[in-house]
Amino acid sequence: MKRFISKRERNLKYMKKNAFWNTISGILDAGQSAIILIFISRFLPINEAGVFSISYALANIVFMIARYGVRNYQVTDNKAEEKFRNYLFLRFVTIFISVLFIGTYLFFMYMRHQYDMHKVIIVFVMACYKMVDAFEDVFLGLYQQKGRLDIAGKVFAARVFSSTIVLCGAIVITKDLVISVVAAFLSGVLMEIILLRKTYPSFHISSEKLCKEEFFFLFKQCFPLCIGAVLAVYVSNLPKYMIDWYLNEKIQAIFGYLMMPAFCITLLSRFIFQPYIKQIGDQWNNKEFSQLKKFTLILTGIISVITLTVIVGGLLIGLPILSWLYHTDLMGYSMELFYLFLGTGLYTISCFFVVILTAMRKQNLIAAGYIAASITAFFISPYLAAKYGMRGACGLYIIINLFLSLLFFIPLWKNLCGTEAKKEGMNL
Repeated sequence: MKRFISKRERNLKYMKKNAFWNTISGILDAGQSAIILIFISRFLPINEAGVFSISYALANIVFMIARYGVRNYQVTDNKAEEKFRNYLFLRFVTIFISVLFIGTYLFFMYMRHQYDMHKVIIVFVMACYKMVDAFEDVFLGLYQQKGRLDIAGKVFAARVFSSTIVLCGAIVITKDLVISVVAAFLSGVLMEIILLRKTYPSFHISSEKLCKEEFFFLFKQCFPLCIGAVLAVYVSNLPKYMIDWYLNEKIQAIFGYLMMPAFCITLLSRFIFQPYIKQIGDQWNNKEFSQLKKFTLILTGIISVITLTVIVGGLLIGLPILSWLYHTDLMGYSMELFYLFLGTGLYTISCFFVVILTAMRKQNLIAAGYIAASITAFFISPYLAAKYGMRGACGLYIIINLFLSLLFFIPLWKNLCGTEAKKEGMNL
């Protein structure tokens, strides 16, 4: 009995630590771009804010290619079907593919005279910075899988905090964005080496050699998740890409300023459902379908309430605060701000549904949904940009995320109800 109580207390202690450090790392991750933009708006021209904003968005696409949709799969892999060495080797392969992708894209944009060399360098260095994130992520997935999300949170928080301080400090001192992003990248690499050397030896990992069959199985299984994850980030940043292709850097900067409070919705929601990813996988694997249905409805309701709260607060006090923070008059953009809040809420709900579908191993469905959304956006974005400018970009954000939320929820709910009915039929 004492052993049981002791184990339970230990589990509760870890849950509290996991939740705390997940919150800290989530705040730093979501707030990093916004904080950097504040410094850029104060010490550099507004066009530089636009360049940084699109470089951060493109770097996130590259990060998702390198991440390959593995994190949620790795954490919910309760049967340990794949060994860590396979996950690690896969990460090296996907990082190489990511660097190749962004290099090709930048060459294409430079040859079309859409990017100058200054912009090419900033985008490439930011992409390399995100490769540090991608390499670290496979270790953080291991820590979370072992029940130590707190360690994962500490490692991520320490590195992001230090590199953000370096980047902002370099902006103040040098007044040069290229030097600043290079300094942030180098500090990130250094912190990565220090933190992983300190934490990784604590986990006793199997010393088995790389298994080709398991590696290719993992590559095949996670490919649809990669497509889904990449397209999810593409969809979440669609307005930025639309502005990059059809409008200008000043509008890109203003859009980046307006997006900052909208991400509070994603941030707050992530605090709620991120620690429960393993629980979702357990409920599905243990055939606890009624509990998972209830959990899905509760979390969707909480995200909706958070969205409404942020919309009300943002429309009342958001624009004056943003105008002061970014040293730019944003008072005429209340409708755009509302569109972004609503679109971000829908985006967050769709991301939550993706977590559940991943636990169900419905990777192909996720990929198909994002492909459909991306094709839709490809055809309607030129019209919206030409006719409505930035407001059209914000409207596109709502349309695509509403489409995705419905597209994911319907099969998710149908699957839960169907498997629950089948289980009850077998018990009769």
